[in-house]
Amino acid sequence: MMSYTLYNIKFLSKNSGRYIRPDKQALFSILKAGNYVQLMLRTTNNKPGFIGIEKVWVVIERFEKNQYFGRLITIPQVIKSLKMGDIIPFAFDYVLGARPGASMTNRLDMGNPDMRCLISEKVLNLGCTIGVGVREMPTLYKDSGWRFFHDDTEMSEFPKDMHSVPIELLNFTREELDISLGSTMNFSNQTIKADISELWTPRSSRA
Repeated sequence: MMSYTLYNIKFLSKNSGRYIRPDKQALFSILKAGNYVQLMLRTTNNKPGFIGIEKVWVVIERFEKNQYFGRLITIPQVIKSLKMGDIIPFAFDYVLGARPGASMTNRLDMGNPDMRCLISEKVLNLGCTIGVGVREMPTLYKDSGWRFFHDDTEMSEFPKDMHSVPIELLNFTREELDISLGSTMNFSNQTIKADISELWTPRSSRA
């Protein structure tokens, strides 16, 4: 049973100045397979009086019977029944924003000291190895989209206890990490790829 509903952005934009839709013609030119769309979801199974809102990104896979179908490329933070890779059907009126797929092709700049990733505290503080890597839609300008965990159980608590680290300090190559948004990589059967113990600083001294 679906545990969320989609907000009608066309309706919201008419009744709230907070949501301004992109130009209709420009938006239609982007709504094609391989491009990215932002949707806004609302939970339907939480406590009475609680409204859980989550903005997510999907990559369009197809258009069929007057509906788009997008694959989720955002780690859910509010609607925990969703998971990366789930297919979300939507119509034009529910699109909050869109980006062409080509806009993300050069996003992973491994040599840039400002390019960041997120690493779980379990890896940083306890010295555990990186076992799972997930690349979701970047949320900041210099964000690679990579989130590294010791194991996939930590993903259920995301983004709790995650820390921003320059991606150039990790022992990964561009070839290993330059993969599609929405991908999950299992590193558990490979050699330890990152010695990041020197990056850990106590919470009290973090800016």
